[in-house]
Amino acid sequence: MISMPGLFQRSARLNPEEVATRYNGRSRLWPQILDRVASFAGAKQFMAEQGINVRLQNAFFFAVYGVKFYLS
Repeated sequence: MISMPGLFQRSARLNPEEVATRYNGRSRLWPQILDRVASFAGAKQFMAEQGINVRLQNAFFFAVYGVKFYLS
């Protein structure tokens, strides 16, 4: 079984020029998705380690990344 990080890494390695997502007139390649996920995960981990309130974390990620969490 492959892990989620492994899935993104493999997709970025095997399909560096292939479009991974298209939304609202924008498209992202697999390596770009890998970079964004790594950045997002690192920031989320840092905020959790600093004891930042989950609601504040979610508000920050919605403002910066346009991502909204419904389960935390």
